[in-house]
Amino acid sequence: MRLTPAVYIVGAGPGDPELLTVKAQKIIAAADVILFADALVPLQILQGVRPDAEIIRTGNKTLEDILPVMIERVLSQQSVVRLHSGDPSLYSAVHEQMQALAQAGIPFEVIPGISAFQLAAAKLKVELTVPGLVQTIILTRISGRTEVPASEELASLAEHQASLCLYLSARHVESATEQLMQHYPPETKVAICFRLGWPDEKILVVPLHQMAAVTEQEKLIRTTLYVISPALGEVEKVRSRLYHPEHTHLFRPGSKHSHLSRSLENMHEIKCPKCQGSFEQVPYANIEVDRCTDCHGIWFDSLEAQALKKVKGAETIDIGDPKTGKKFNQVGDINCPKCSTKMTKMVDVKQHHIWYEKCPLCYGIWFDAGEFKDFKEESINDFFRDMFSPKRN
Repeated sequence: MRLTPAVYIVGAGPGDPELLTVKAQKIIAAADVILFADALVPLQILQGVRPDAEIIRTGNKTLEDILPVMIERVLSQQSVVRLHSGDPSLYSAVHEQMQALAQAGIPFEVIPGISAFQLAAAKLKVELTVPGLVQTIILTRISGRTEVPASEELASLAEHQASLCLYLSARHVESATEQLMQHYPPETKVAICFRLGWPDEKILVVPLHQMAAVTEQEKLIRTTLYVISPALGEVEKVRSRLYHPEHTHLFRPGSKHSHLSRSLENMHEIKCPKCQGSFEQVPYANIEVDRCTDCHGIWFDSLEAQALKKVKGAETIDIGDPKTGKKFNQVGDINCPKCSTKMTKMVDVKQHHIWYEKCPLCYGIWFDAGEFKDFKEESINDFFRDMFSPKRN
């Protein structure tokens, strides 16, 4: 593999060489020059580098030391790897490097890596987004030498009681604990993760109120990640919607045991959400949609409209009169014909004059008569129609 002369900003992951991406391994193995933060990236990551590769440690260097080296090597037609721990998008100070490289006209590429919070979840064998318990992950740090904006202070983020992953905060663990306990219960489980992916890795799970004491007892002052999450405690048996038999989509249209799929067998029992007419099933290109026999509006299961938009001739399923569709377009407050959930009023992002409704539960879409044909056939006339289209309430 021959690399183009450029700077390759590579995420080395937490420390385990086996967690490097395939692309990262290939680039590291082919590079002419490798600059790596030796205090944060273990030497094992450099296994497989070329014997003649120039290896430069940057643990004791400043940006003013590092940048000229990278620029000079690339101008000399060499490929340069700037190796960072974890993922470059998180707390890696790559923004200033990329700005400087761009200003100097030096090409660069960013190769992502696994972050410590991802490895922590894998080691703990937990999902940080358990349905019905927690659906948000917050990646943050406490104010130290680098100030955190006032709107992102730890106490305010803790108010969400989400899965919170706290970086670069071991030296301020007492303050962090105090702020977290303003909103998390004292018995909330915390995973104290030290040097994840390194040979001396250590993971301790303790109650929140013991987080500071255990950190000090273990003498952890750097390379420590804290994961504070309801998902670390005792979690009742839960079921996600994703693989539930009642959750249907284009690639899993449901079974006879599915509540949502009852429409595939008994669509005549379900009424049109706009005019209360009956449905007929209309097949096209191995996709079966449901069309009202009265107003001729069309129901699409999840992703079916997007799939049929790409199929030549699919507009023929829309046999309705656009004038009828325009009349029923004003009826916006409707319930899903399949699961009875109140549907959300939508506006097409490309053609603002097209209004439709979408179910937030089963993700089905309702187009009034003439709207699918309009949705599928984009033209210059749409530009002018969008200009005079009113905003949807």
